[in-house]
Amino acid sequence: MRAYEARKADMAHLNDSLTTVVDKLTGFEYYKVDEKANAESIADITAHIGKYGKAMDEYYADIELTDVDAENDLKTIMDKVLERIDSLDCRASFIEYTGVIDKALSDRIELVKSVNSHTFVVEVEDALNDTLELVREDLGNIKSYNEDTNDGYVSVDINGNDVTSTPIHYVKEALPQIQAALAKQEERMANVRETIETESFIRGDVLRDGVVDVLDYTELMMYVLDPSKAEAIAGTIKWYAADVNDDGRINVADLTKLTNKIMDYNTMEVSQVAPRVRLAELAMTQTEESVEMNMEEVGGTKRVAILLKNVNPYVACQMDVTLPAGVTLLGESLGGSADDHQLYSIHWPMGRRTASW
Repeated sequence: MRAYEARKADMAHLNDSLTTVVDKLTGFEYYKVDEKANAESIADITAHIGKYGKAMDEYYADIELTDVDAENDLKTIMDKVLERIDSLDCRASFIEYTGVIDKALSDRIELVKSVNSHTFVVEVEDALNDTLELVREDLGNIKSYNEDTNDGYVSVDINGNDVTSTPIHYVKEALPQIQAALAKQEERMANVRETIETESFIRGDVLRDGVVDVLDYTELMMYVLDPSKAEAIAGTIKWYAADVNDDGRINVADLTKLTNKIMDYNTMEVSQVAPRVRLAELAMTQTEESVEMNMEEVGGTKRVAILLKNVNPYVACQMDVTLPAGVTLLGESLGGSADDHQLYSIHWPMGRRTASW
C-alpha cells in the first residue's frame, strides 16, 4: 500500500505540473493555447496522465501485487508524461519569445523613424542613434541565441560570441538569459522614447506646445527685443526652438523665418502647423509670397521694418500683433508700394494691435 500511495502522489505531481505550464502559457501573447494544434497537444498530455492513473489502478488492484516490473512500467509512463509536459513548455516558450524578440526589433525600427522625424541638438541626436544601433546589434544576438538554444544545444552565447557546442535546457537555462537581455534593450528603448518626448523640438515652436503659430511669434519677438532674456534661456530646448534659421543666434532673422513658416504652411509637416491654419487649407493656394524683416535701434527705440515680397497683387492687408509684456508700440507707418494706402490701427486689450491698409 505504501507503494500505491507513492504512485498516487506521482499522479498528482503530473496533474500539477501540467496545470502550472498551461496557466503560464495562457498568459502568453504569441502562443495561443486555444489554437487547435496547441489545444490538441495539451489534450494528448492529459490523456497520457489518465493512462498512468488507469495503469496504476490495474497494477495495484490486488494489494498483494508487488511486481517490480509493474513499478518500472509506471515509472516509464510517468517519465514520458513529464517529458511531454517539458517539451510543451519549451516549444510554447520558444514561440512566445520569438514573437517578443520580433516585436522588439519592430519597435526599434519605429524609434529610428521617430528620431529621424524629430529635430534635436546634434549631440542628443548622435547619442540616440548610437543607442539604437547598440539595440539593433544586441537584439540580433538575442534572436540568434534564441534560435540556437531551441534545438537543445548552444554554440553562440547571448552576446554573439562563439562557444563550444554544449547541451542546454531552453526554459531552465537559456530563457532566463533571453529575458534579462530583452529587459536591458527595453530599458534602452524606453530611455530613447523619453528623450524624444523631452529633448526634441520644432524650430519656431518657441512655446513648446506642438504647433507653430502667432503666439510663438510674440514669444520670439520678446527675445529679439530683449537679448538678455534670450541669453537667460541659452542652451535650453526653448532656445534652439527660437533659433528658427539654425544659425546659432536669436535675432530678427529668426522673426522673418518664423513669419514665413507660419504663412507658408504647405512646406511644413502637418504636426507642425497650427490647427486653425490646417482648417484654412481648402481656402488657400500656394504662392511665392514671403515676408522680410529688419530691425534697427535709434536712440533706444527699436524700429522693425516689415517688407511684404508679394508676387500676386492685393488690395488690402491686415496684420495682428501681440506685444510682449513691457513693450510699447510707438506708431506705424507705410512705405514703398503701400505708401498710397490708408493705414488704420486699433489697439486691443492684452497688448494686441491690429493694423490694416
